[in-house]
Amino acid sequence: MKRILLMLAVLISVAACVTVGKKTTSMDDTTYYTQYSFFYKAGIHKSANYREGTLIPINTPVKIRSIGGYDLTGDESFEIRTVDGRHKIVVSNDKDNSGMSLTDYRNKLLGAAKADLSAYPEQAQDLIRNGEAAKGMTKDMLLKALGTPPVDLTPSLNSESWIYHLNLFQKTYISFDENGMVKDIFHK
Repeated sequence: MKRILLMLAVLISVAACVTVGKKTTSMDDTTYYTQYSFFYKAGIHKSANYREGTLIPINTPVKIRSIGGYDLTGDESFEIRTVDGRHKIVVSNDKDNSGMSLTDYRNKLLGAAKADLSAYPEQAQDLIRNGEAAKGMTKDMLLKALGTPPVDLTPSLNSESWIYHLNLFQKTYISFDENGMVKDIFHK
């Protein structure tokens, strides 16, 4: 029974992300770079920022394929493709999760230049590229590794703890010490 409910939940969430609204095809051939590592599942990255599926590491070169679609839940979306052609991703922006417009979300996710990781130790750079959090990371490192936590779970980045969606059913809780360094990570 649990398996059936889980499969039904996955099907509903995937169906809710299908782009049904008008798309504006991008004529721009600009290469952008992902500004943080993120995951997508079944061809979709939601602004809820789930931490499961296929990893797209920070500084991955991408092109915007289209802008301005809507999924079944009414969330605005845009589509990107990695320059190597291996990944085609619909990015769906739920303003309740991101706290921003589609344009602002796109500008946070994608930049004209690569994100600079050179100030971080090599171990931290590897964690960031792998989309992983670890004790001792700074908030800035965490933002590059995981992106911004959903604003409905973490209204302020000045909070002593941040909450991310691990998946549809679980969350990741990250707490910081008085110096703003990750002190604890747990999933629930």
